[in-house]
Amino acid sequence: MIEPEARGLVHAVFAPNLGIADDKGVYPFIPEMIRAYLGEEPVLDNVETYSLAVEEDRRYVMDHFDELVIKSRSGWGGKDVLIAPEESGEDIEEFRKMVEENPVEYVAQEVMDFSTHVLCETSEDGLVLRDSHADYRIHALAPDAQTVEVVPGAMTRVAAPGSKLVNISSGGKMKDTWVLAG
Repeated sequence: MIEPEARGLVHAVFAPNLGIADDKGVYPFIPEMIRAYLGEEPVLDNVETYSLAVEEDRRYVMDHFDELVIKSRSGWGGKDVLIAPEESGEDIEEFRKMVEENPVEYVAQEVMDFSTHVLCETSEDGLVLRDSHADYRIHALAPDAQTVEVVPGAMTRVAAPGSKLVNISSGGKMKDTWVLAG
């Protein structure tokens, strides 16, 4: 698949090595990468993210551990994620021990309150409407270095009841996403 893509015969939506830019370990540095490589200020704000590979960030995270979301860089599907304000003291301390053993493996983020979407589900009583935390992921394609095209439509993932983890493997679901022409 790489050779036809390199020759311009096909375009892969999830191209090889795309995961490098999506790596949680790189995420804290994206704003500075934009400044350094593009000579611009970022247009969108990042969630405040700390790399535990950086000593100053590690000290901050360990001092505020019970206030943050801590994620394993190699975790996927909502695995190895601690949303500390929602966890028991015992669970926080257990997770802290894992982080202390290998801090470079983790990043931390400030907790943010994010969107909910209404889901319509069936139950024994009929249709039930409920709110669920959701994320909306656009797909942007760059057919050349000067052009970025946003695909009309996207992927919306919604969390299981009572959860903020929108990953399918953590009980989340996909939701239809409608894009209206404006």
